[in-house]
Parts: sequence; C-alpha cells; structure tokens
Amino acid sequence: MQTKIYDGNVKGEKVLYVVRGLPGSGKSTLAEDLARYENAVVFNTDDFFMMNGEYKFDIKKLEEGHRWNARGATIAMRAEMPVVVTDGTNTMAWEMKPYVQAGVENNYRIILVEPDTSWKMNVEELSRRTKHKVPIEHIQRMKDRWQSNLTLTDILNSVRPN
Repeated sequence: MQTKIYDGNVKGEKVLYVVRGLPGSGKSTLAEDLARYENAVVFNTDDFFMMNGEYKFDIKKLEEGHRWNARGATIAMRAEMPVVVTDGTNTMAWEMKPYVQAGVENNYRIILVEPDTSWKMNVEELSRRTKHKVPIEHIQRMKDRWQSNLTLTDILNSVRPN
C-alpha cells in the first residue's frame, strides 16, 4: 500500500481516505496533512477520549469509541462531505469495514493510506514517538496482528474474530 494524495482532478468525486498505522508511525500527521491539502474533515477515535483538552484513554470504552468514530464518519458521508479522512490503527481488515462499507454505500472513492515513515514497523521507535505513550508491549501486539496488502474486497469480506 502506498501513501497517495488525491489530486482532485475528478470534479465532484467524493473521496474517503482510510488512514492506518501503528501508534507513533505518523498516521495522525498524515491524516492532518490530507485534511489541510484536501479541505477535509478528519475522524479519529482518539478524539472520543479527549476530556477538557486532556487525553484520557479507557480500554473499557475503546469499542464504544470506535463506534462513535464510525458513526461520525458515516454521517459526514451521508451529508456528502467531499473528502472524509478516518484516522486509526486499523491493524486488521475488519476494523476498517464500517468505514469502507459506508464509503461504498455513499459512492465514495476509497483510498487506503499508510504513513511512509522509515520507523513505521520499528516497535522501539514507535514506542518512543507515540504521543499517547502506548506501551511497547501493546504496540508489539498490534504489529503482530497487522494485515498487509489488504484490498477493499478483503475488508468488505472480513469478519471480526471471536
């Protein structure tokens, strides 16, 4: 998968960027760059955990946070926002499925993007760079379940493991 920035050549085409990457890999910077370049709206599950300007992660609320984020992105697509960016780790196909399904249902061109940083799979460097201080063990587990070379068909046919 390559980092690709949509050039806006097709008038009226709606675009959904699904940004994926391990914590500290540069995915949020990439999502922010896309948003500025494309005048887009960004949906990030981390925003669910922001309380009075402070990040307060609660693992027990992670699934709720993902649902909240997918709902926001879906609402934006139903409102026909021209460019929507979702920003998340998305280590496995099934994690991206709600976004991709909503993109298909709302006639969006869907582009999967990952940061092209030299450290994107270097667990020690990712642990050092993550802005939310994700423990190295958690990053390693995410890396261990990382699915590469996914297609939109892979994502649409994916099933959440039990």
